Amino acid sequence: MRSLLALLFAACAAVSSAQSEKPKELDISGASAWTDTGIDLQHGDSVRITATGTLHFAGAKENGPEGLARGWMDLIRILPANEAGRGALIGRFGSNEAARPFLVGPRTEMKAPIDGRLFLGINAASSDQPDGSFHVIVVRTKAATSAAAASKALPKLTQEMLDGLDRFWRTRALIDINALTPSRRAAVLAFIREWAESAAGFSGEQVFRGFSQIPLMHKAAIAATGKFDYVLSPTAPMTAFPAEWASPSQDPLKPFPQIGFTVAFNMSEQPAASVNCGYDSEGLPIGLQIIGRRFDDLGVLAVARAFETIRAEQRPWPEPPAA
Repeated sequence: MRSLLALLFAACAAVSSAQSEKPKELDISGASAWTDTGIDLQHGDSVRITATGTLHFAGAKENGPEGLARGWMDLIRILPANEAGRGALIGRFGSNEAARPFLVGPRTEMKAPIDGRLFLGINAASSDQPDGSFHVIVVRTKAATSAAAASKALPKLTQEMLDGLDRFWRTRALIDINALTPSRRAAVLAFIREWAESAAGFSGEQVFRGFSQIPLMHKAAIAATGKFDYVLSPTAPMTAFPAEWASPSQDPLKPFPQIGFTVAFNMSEQPAASVNCGYDSEGLPIGLQIIGRRFDDLGVLAVARAFETIRAEQRPWPEPPAA
């Protein structure tokens, strides 16, 4: 599992000296969809965008680059950036319609998360075109060295984190089992009892340090995935194990080999979906996990649905054996 976790969380970040380029000025009309700024950014480049001006939607008051305050009507509008106000200045990297828009507003500074051309637009439905325009000034600060030449490892999910979490879970399970009546305790699966009872010798410090791995895991997952809109990984390092087994390891002291790709995102509170992306040699489905940023549940569902529309034809669900 250690190598799988290292593979999932290995990432690079550019650290370099930089030099600002001459500002570029352009006007973003309320009547246009996306405006090509002509500025190509490389991962790690910084960009500063400032905007002034006003727009006017029919039946609404004028708004600046920050957009109109969101109201209940926004619940039935489909906007390019649903988290931003109607009429706000927004941007995206790349010409692909699937590129995720972000709020620019009156001023923003950010590092390019990917290579791509900068496009700017208005956060409005295609049938909802306001009058007016925004005057925008863009300043790019190009990184002096490439991300590959100046990369460094971001925080990783470690085996120590998983082991600590396991110790805490064992202790919590032992407390719950000990609170049961003898008859109900006897009904607990022997594998689970053996796993929980192994915590009887843990010290208070061991349990506390185990619980303390939760915020560390949260921080590591957010740091490793924060620069990406979505992260793809296997759902598990193996396909389905026999239903009669309590764990694919069949070892109460090593109970969780199947959660290496998923546990971090439970701890980091990031939305994730699992969809079938193929089959192993025995015909068992292989899960593709799609992870998004916190609170982007709708985005994860949209990516999952998009993948379902382009994947290969699915095999029929197996039928249970006849009685």
